[in-house]
Amino acid sequence: MNSEREHLRELLIFDEGAKVIEEAARVKELLMLTEEGKVLPKRKVPEGLPYLYIYMLGRAMSKALGLTSDDTFTLGEITMLTGLRGDELLRTLSSSPYIIYVANGRYCLNTLLLSDLLNELEKIVGGESVAP
Repeated sequence: MNSEREHLRELLIFDEGAKVIEEAARVKELLMLTEEGKVLPKRKVPEGLPYLYIYMLGRAMSKALGLTSDDTFTLGEITMLTGLRGDELLRTLSSSPYIIYVANGRYCLNTLLLSDLLNELEKIVGGESVAP
């Protein structure tokens, strides 16, 4: 019984922290973190979902590194980062494969698709540095 359970765990449990750390070199091209877990974008990021993705990515990295304990965002935070509100916000969140609903009105990055998200972000932000 215990062996079967362990086998199921191996099949179904995703090591989120390991995946985030595995992609650290690619993430470093897009953002840096402070010791407090603040996200500092290294590139000019368009408003809307790309901007939210950068901050979600940073918060996921912060949690994986033990800088913060929570990688989730409230609807209020998402509204501030995207400028979206109401039905438009909810439709956008539910249609994005990179964002998942956690519970209690909180959302986080779908790290299972982290490589795909990084591919998208690299296309969107390209080489536009924040520095003049």
